[in-house]
Parts: sequence; C-alpha cells; structure tokens
Amino acid sequence: MSEVDADLPAWSLRRDDPRAQKLPRSWPHSVDREWAWGGSEGRGVGVAIVDSGIDGGHELVGGVQRAVAVQKTDAGDWRIVDDGSGDLAGHGTACAGIVRWFAPKCDLWSVRVLGAGSKGGAAALLAGLRWAVQQGCEVVNLSLSTPKRETAALLHEIADDAYFGGSVFVAS
Repeated sequence: MSEVDADLPAWSLRRDDPRAQKLPRSWPHSVDREWAWGGSEGRGVGVAIVDSGIDGGHELVGGVQRAVAVQKTDAGDWRIVDDGSGDLAGHGTACAGIVRWFAPKCDLWSVRVLGAGSKGGAAALLAGLRWAVQQGCEVVNLSLSTPKRETAALLHEIADDAYFGGSVFVAS
C-alpha cells in the first residue's frame, strides 16, 4: 500500500480492499408510499412550485394556498405580485399534481416565473427562488433550467441560503 492509499477515506476504497466494510442491507419487500413516508401527508409543509403557474382548480391539484408571479417593472427591476392568471403553459399544474399525490395535505404555493410556451429568463427564475426561500417554504420544486453559465454562481448562493434557512430544493 502506498502512502497515498493510506490517506484515502473509506468511501474511496476499492471494494476488494480488505479495509472496506460492507454495509448491512435490508430493503423492504416493496418500496412504496407507506415505507417511504409512514403515513405522512405533508400537513403544514409549504411547497413552492417555481414554474409556469398552477391551475388551482384542476382536479389533481385541489387548490393553491398562494399564487404569485415574478414581473419585470418598467425600471427593469423584478418584483413579486399576486397572480390570478393560473398556469400559462400547463407544466406547473402537472408538477403540482404530482406533489399533491405524494403530500395531499401540503400547502401548495404557485411561483410563476415562466410565461406562455414555458418561456422565461434566468433573472425571473432567480427572483422566484429567492422569494420562495425568504417566505420559508420548506420545499421548493423547480422542474426547469437555464443554459446561462453566469447564473450558476447565483443559483449556488440561493441554494446555500435555502439550506441554511431550512428549505430543500427538489430539481429535475
């Protein structure tokens, strides 16, 4: 064994290395809702869907506790306003329906950062994420992305704020 190998943490050892230890594995017969959540229904958990909006009247959504949109002012700043437009592209409603299935008693918040045709920009995304974190949403769902590399550092900053503020980002 070389000196370099001696300094390696356990998780980087080869599996045939005698120092590696197997972890006990005991998976349930079936990985299902009861195994994963044990009856939890999401009661009291704020879930922000940062997307194209949510149609709160959709049968799979069952209502929205708050709906806001990110809008650009004439001065070029971004602001959060109450939103009565619902979902402009359908995608946010689809995401909300999935969340509602897993957590039927959660508080769904619509944070619209995309317009018709799922068009939007990185600045609106960042403003919506910041707002959701500042509001204390425990879960922030974002099923969208940006191709702009310069946005990555800002996303990292917001993700750090989320982590230290008790919010979890769920992204696809």
